[in-house]
Amino acid sequence: MFLYFCGLLCLNYLCQINAVDYNSDIPQVAAVAGHSAEIPCNVSTPLADDEASLILWYRVDLANPIYTLDVRNVPINSARHFPASEMEDRIYFNVSVHPPVLTFDPVLITDEADYKCRVDLKRSRTLILLSRLDVIEPPGEPIIMDEHGQHLHDVIGPYDEGSTLRFICEVDGGDPSPEVTWWHGLSLVDDSFNVTKQGFVRNDMILEEIQRGDWMTEYTCRASNTNATDPKEASLQLDMNLLPLEIKIIVPDLPMNAGDQQDITCETRGSRPKAMTSWWLETEEIRSIPLETHTEDGNITLSTLQFIPIPEDNGKTLKCKSVNPMLPKATMETEITLRVQFPPILNLTLGLSMTEDDIKEGADIYLECNLSANPQIHNITWEFEGSLISTNMALGIIILNHTLLLQKVRKDHQGRYRCHAFNSIGKGSSNFLHLLVKFVPVCRFMEPVFFGISTTEIVNLTCEIDANPSELQYFWSFSNSTGAENFTNLDTESNNSSFVLYMPGNDDGYGTFMCWAKNSVGLQKTACVFKVVPAELMENTCGGKSTLKF
Repeated sequence: MFLYFCGLLCLNYLCQINAVDYNSDIPQVAAVAGHSAEIPCNVSTPLADDEASLILWYRVDLANPIYTLDVRNVPINSARHFPASEMEDRIYFNVSVHPPVLTFDPVLITDEADYKCRVDLKRSRTLILLSRLDVIEPPGEPIIMDEHGQHLHDVIGPYDEGSTLRFICEVDGGDPSPEVTWWHGLSLVDDSFNVTKQGFVRNDMILEEIQRGDWMTEYTCRASNTNATDPKEASLQLDMNLLPLEIKIIVPDLPMNAGDQQDITCETRGSRPKAMTSWWLETEEIRSIPLETHTEDGNITLSTLQFIPIPEDNGKTLKCKSVNPMLPKATMETEITLRVQFPPILNLTLGLSMTEDDIKEGADIYLECNLSANPQIHNITWEFEGSLISTNMALGIIILNHTLLLQKVRKDHQGRYRCHAFNSIGKGSSNFLHLLVKFVPVCRFMEPVFFGISTTEIVNLTCEIDANPSELQYFWSFSNSTGAENFTNLDTESNNSSFVLYMPGNDDGYGTFMCWAKNSVGLQKTACVFKVVPAELMENTCGGKSTLKF
C-alpha cells in the first residue's frame, strides 16, 4: 500500500508538467508570526460531474508534499489527512469552509515561502494553484528612555513646569521594520523615526515647555508593522512640579479694631507639591508661625495668620507670598491694605520750630495737639491744671482746633496742659506738657512791708523773689532823711530770696529798704519795699498776692 501511495505521488508529481494553471498572478497571504495563517485552495472542478481524488500541498522550495488529503472513494469531508510529521501539530487542511484553507497555527517566520495546492481530478486535468505566504515578524516591546539612557515607565518625574523634556523610544526586531510613533491619547505627537546603526528603530520626542495640562497625562510609544494585530505599546505619565495658580487673602472683617485678634487666611491653589506661605507687613516678614492646612492632594494650601493689629498698622500693606519649594524662583503674591480703627492717639508739643528758650514773658506761644485717629475725631478739648479751658480773648487764650495759642504769655500761664480727642471708637488723652514761662524777677509780695522796732532791736528783712530762670543777682538800697545807700553781694538764703539783718541804732537809723533782682531775662522792674519805723508808729500792713485763674 505504501509503495502504491508513493508511486502515485511520483506519478502525480510528474503530471504537474501537463497541469493547467488557472492562477497566473500568485495571490499573497499575509500573516503574523505566532498567530494563525490560512492559505486558500479552490478545489471546485471545471466539470460538474468531476471531483477531486487527491489534494497535495507543497512548499515550492521542498520536494515532498507537506500535506496530503486522500479523497479517493470517500466524500471530501471524510477524506484522510496526512500532514508532514514535522508540522503535524500546527497545520491542518480545513475542507469544511469554502474555499478550503491550509491553516498554520501558529505560523512561524520560517513558514514564509511560496506554496502550491495540487488537486488531482478524476476526469479533468490536474489543478495547480500557487500562493505566497508572507509572515510578518512583530516588533519587540518598545523601550522608553531619557536622554541619559535611563529606562522609564509608569509615572515618571516630577518635572518642573515650563521645562523641555526629551524621551527616546527604541524598538528591536520586526519584519518589515516597524513604524515607531508617539501618541498623546488619540493624538499623534511625533512620527519621525529612524533606524540606528545597531538596527533599532528609534523615535525621539521633544516636549517644549511642558504646561499644567501635561500633569499626569499619558504619552504612549507605539510600534507597528501591520494592521493585522494591535501595535506594541509602552506608556508613561508625567508627574510635575506645578507653580501656584491662584492666591488670595481672606479677611473676616474690615476695618479691624486695634488690639483685637484677626484670623487672616491666605489661600493658594494649584501648587504641586504643596506651597510654602510667608506673611509680610510692608517689607518686613512676620515671624509668627501661621496655622497651615492642605487638601489631600496638596492642590490647596490655607495659611491662617493670627494677627493683632496696632494703630501704626493702619494703611500698611499686608502681603501673602506663596512659592513651590521645588520652584523657588517663581513666587506668587497678593496683598491687602489694612484699615485699622483705633481711638485717638495724641502727643502734645510746643508749636513747630518753637523751643523752650522762646517761652518768655510777653511772647505768643503755640501748643500743638498732634493726633492720629481712625475714624476721624469729632471733638477736641483742652485742659490746664486739671480744668477744661476754652477760648478767652481777655486772658489771651485762643483755641484753634488742634492748636492752643497763648497770647503775650505771662507767668500765670505756667502749668500742666493736656489735650483730649474723641471719635466713634473712644477717647484719647495726650501727655502732660509742663509749660515754664521765663520772666524777669518780681516780688512775691508786691505791697510794702512795715517793721516797727526800737533803735536797739534787730530785724530780719527777707526779700522773696519769683523768677524764671531762678539764678538771680540781688540789689539792695537804703534811704532816709539823711540820704541813700546801695548794697550788693549780701547774704542769700536761696536763689529765690535774700535777707538783711538790721538794727536802727538811733532815731536817724529808721528808713526804707528796697530790694530787686536780675536774671537772664532782665532786671526787676518794681522793687520790693521794706519800711523800718519806730515801734510806736507801726501800723499793720499786709502784703497781697495775686493769682491768675482761668
